[in-house]
Amino acid sequence: MRDSLDAVTLYFHGIKRLPDISKEEMAELWKRSKKGDKKASRRLVEAQESERRAIANELHDG
Repeated sequence: MRDSLDAVTLYFHGIKRLPDISKEEMAELWKRSKKGDKKASRRLVEAQESERRAIANELHDG
């Protein structure tokens, strides 16, 4: 169990650095991603991770 807690802690520390994006930026990234823009796709994934982090923090903090 200790190993899995360490992995989770490392995961959350890693995604802390990801910035949030606006709805407008997300829409633009979505359009670019659909056209095959790899950087836009990667940025969308990062934004999703950031959102997951925020939700996890809310759940953790109660």
